[in-house]
Amino acid sequence: MKEDRYTARGEVLDEAKRLTTGDRNVTYGPPDADFARTAGMLNALFGHILKEPLTPQDVAKIVICIKLSRSVWNEKLDNYVDIAGYAACGWECVSVASDRESPEEEPRPQDDGYQMVDLRELVRRT
Repeated sequence: MKEDRYTARGEVLDEAKRLTTGDRNVTYGPPDADFARTAGMLNALFGHILKEPLTPQDVAKIVICIKLSRSVWNEKLDNYVDIAGYAACGWECVSVASDRESPEEEPRPQDDGYQMVDLRELVRRT
């Protein structure tokens, strides 16, 4: 029985590793670049309500939340594999960001009457 649990864990991690270290960089670009593009799009869409611009690592957390939501609806191996893969990509984004020089402060959106929302605080409250 104990061996089966290790096998199940290994299956998830092995598949996540296969997927995240395969040809995805060719297809989508490196995770830090892909998630940076996505963060830029989300910042453009929601910048008027965000207290801070989203980062590539925030995008990794968002897609993990999507996979968690899907697994609540339907437990599938794919969801757990993807969560492990997105966690690895998120950590890569953190590592790449720490290797770079500190980026210049992005301009803050002007107060246009919308209430600013800190997504991290919102999650803590739920």
